[in-house]
Amino acid sequence: MGLWDQRREASVTEELRSEIDAALEAAFAAPLPTARDLFDNIYEHPPERVVRQRAQLLDGQP
Repeated sequence: MGLWDQRREASVTEELRSEIDAALEAAFAAPLPTARDLFDNIYEHPPERVVRQRAQLLDGQP
C-alpha cells in the first residue's frame, strides 16, 4: 500500500466537500456588502478617480 489509495482519496474528498459546504453556508448567510464596503475595503490608498466615484455614489452619506 502506497501513501495514497482509493480509501484515503475518498476520505479526503468527503472531508473537503464538508469544509466547502460549511464555507458556502457561511458565505450565503453573511450580509451583502454595501457600496461603502466595496469602496472602503478594496484599496488601501485609492486612486483619485476612485475617491471621486465614491463621493459621487455615496453623495455625502456617512
